[in-house]
Amino acid sequence: MQHIRRWFACLLTLTVLSVPAPVQSLYLADGYGQHRAYVGLKLFRTLVTSDLGLHERIAQDQTLVFYLIHVNSDEDAQLYRQVLADSFEQLQNAKTRVEVVTLEELLALPGKQIAGAFITQPLNDDELKALVAKSIAEPFVLFSPFEGDVEQGVLGGLSVQATVRPYINLRTLKRSGLNIKSFYMKVAIQYE
Repeated sequence: MQHIRRWFACLLTLTVLSVPAPVQSLYLADGYGQHRAYVGLKLFRTLVTSDLGLHERIAQDQTLVFYLIHVNSDEDAQLYRQVLADSFEQLQNAKTRVEVVTLEELLALPGKQIAGAFITQPLNDDELKALVAKSIAEPFVLFSPFEGDVEQGVLGGLSVQATVRPYINLRTLKRSGLNIKSFYMKVAIQYE
């Protein structure tokens, strides 16, 4: 177990040193949790670009809007906003915009206006159920870097084992009707 911890610490250090300085503060602020969130942002981008129905959520102004969700503190969401905005720039010939919103605000939006949503703060069971239900009824990619959320119905997350891999809830995928590219599904760990 000690060997695994040392190996993970070395991997985390190398990862931190390989990213730009402004992003390094994301790792150092909260350690493992922040690291999961940063890796999650990369996997979120890959999952969103694997959504074959993404073009259906391009607004009339030719913009795809992505949301970072929080409940009562937008501190982490604001840190992640620029990282996500820089990684998206432009998708499917559409401009992109990243907005920070409360869970309440997101639940009030029409699903067709949501290109994807990323959870930045742990949600309680009722909050998570409401968000999962919306992402299924008005299909959009919902991603969480928090352990246990995929098992609770969130479409995408990450699995940290010997390697970090995407984690997909197959039941949510089927119920939402979202169509994800096969290459993403091949590399993802699938939860049924």
